[in-house]
Amino acid sequence: MLPKTTRLYATGFLFAVVLFSGACSKSDSTPAKTKTQLLTASSWKLTAHTVNPAMDLDGDGQKDDTDVFALGYEACSKDDTYSFHTDFTGIVDEGPTKCDASDPQSTPIEWLFKSNETVLQIKQDIIALDFTIVELTETKLKVTYSQTDSGVTVTQTITYTH
Repeated sequence: MLPKTTRLYATGFLFAVVLFSGACSKSDSTPAKTKTQLLTASSWKLTAHTVNPAMDLDGDGQKDDTDVFALGYEACSKDDTYSFHTDFTGIVDEGPTKCDASDPQSTPIEWLFKSNETVLQIKQDIIALDFTIVELTETKLKVTYSQTDSGVTVTQTITYTH
């Protein structure tokens, strides 16, 4: 039988090994994807668009509507897809249903991150808009865009999914 002090040291050593082995073990998880990887992984489809403060979107004279997607989009616009490529270009595709048969099937865009990747700038033709990123995951891109007109700031929240 081991002396009492040797058993105490051995027990303490085993306890330390068990305690610290979990802290030092290699992680099985893969590194988090970058925002560029998340944005460019696959095409996005618009699934929600709201506005705040409420507006009169349905033409009833009441400024009580916030769901732009339900009230302001035609079905032919709801099937459009948005693709972002790693070379900072992209495509807006009209999808299976075009609103105007004479429109091109796809339109090129340019994009870039600004402000430490918290702002997504999208440029189409000569118009560039800055969208604040609210959420960017493997399945969801949620952005906001604010504009002030006649002293009223209107914030649009737009959600894309794949």
